[in-house]
Amino acid sequence: MLKLDFDGALPVDILERIRALFRWLGGRPAVVGVWPSNSKGWHVLVETRAKWARDPVAVVAAQAILGSDAKREMFNLMRALSLAARPRFWRERHRWNTFYRRKLQGG
Repeated sequence: MLKLDFDGALPVDILERIRALFRWLGGRPAVVGVWPSNSKGWHVLVETRAKWARDPVAVVAAQAILGSDAKREMFNLMRALSLAARPRFWRERHRWNTFYRRKLQGG
């Protein structure tokens, strides 16, 4: 599952970006939802059964390539790289890759 977070306007070419990514990496995307975030941006949820999407680091890379918020993906990458050492809670249901309801300021 890809979780994209855009600050500001949703990219007008987001569907083409998603199609291109899957054309190159394989698999089939299903855009499940698009909704406004509380930080005046947008959240996009893309489900897939692509084999590469089972790897948390590949998921973070795909999200970054698609233009998801860079700081969010930096924190996701830190979590993904240390996931094996984290409690099971973080590995279940992709909790390491979460949408946040609000943005922490100064933090």
